[in-house]
Amino acid sequence: MTGKVSDDAPLVEVKIPKPEGRIDIGGRLMVVISVEEWERVVDTLQDYADVIEVQEMMDDPTEKSIPWEEVRKELFANNIKKVRKRKKITQKELAKRLRVSQARVSQIENLDHRPTMKVYKKVAKALGCKVEELIW
Repeated sequence: MTGKVSDDAPLVEVKIPKPEGRIDIGGRLMVVISVEEWERVVDTLQDYADVIEVQEMMDDPTEKSIPWEEVRKELFANNIKKVRKRKKITQKELAKRLRVSQARVSQIENLDHRPTMKVYKKVAKALGCKVEELIW
């Protein structure tokens, strides 16, 4: 099942997980989904909120424009953190997989590093995901 966040906002597809069960808590019927599904839904909604915030900034004539390279760099760093946390991988473990220091991973995640396509590919491989997950 998919849903739309709101009628007046840009269309975004949110895959709604199928409940794994139902429970009654204090007279309120609740559905049960896995923690992984819950985290995926929360990440999707957070990503959507980030998109709305950027759109509002772009529509504001008082805002300065941001170079695409900076936007791409920030998205990449944020996505590394999200994927790493979703897979329960620490910075230390990611550093070990990349054969770099933990400080280097921190630099990448905190925008102190300008990633190349080679870095995108190495990080994606180390996290077991596609490069597209890290870029978009």
